[in-house]
Amino acid sequence: MSYIKNTQQVFEKAHACSVTPQDKSGSYQVFSPSGAIYNVDISDPQRMTCDCPWGLHHSHSGCAHVVAAVMYSEKQKNRQVYAFNTVSAARMQHAPMFKLNGINLVSRRARVLA
Repeated sequence: MSYIKNTQQVFEKAHACSVTPQDKSGSYQVFSPSGAIYNVDISDPQRMTCDCPWGLHHSHSGCAHVVAAVMYSEKQKNRQVYAFNTVSAARMQHAPMFKLNGINLVSRRARVLA
């Protein structure tokens, strides 16, 4: 199994992507800053996929495009996503977790600033 060495770098790349939902089932088009467009499916949290070069060669992709789609989906539910290198660090957050190939995402209710 391949692991992502720099979780924070992937998370930052995800923030630079723009996401368009394709339907209500969890399919998205993710637009990379490079101009590439990738198809992402996050409908099954145990098997998220992307058709980018990384995603095609790594099951349950932890690429920036999948992370961007998860962030978009969770934002629609008024939730914010955080990234962690290890499962134990993510579990310490006591919040819903998405375990991808090399990156662990946690979803928390978004904070409202007064």
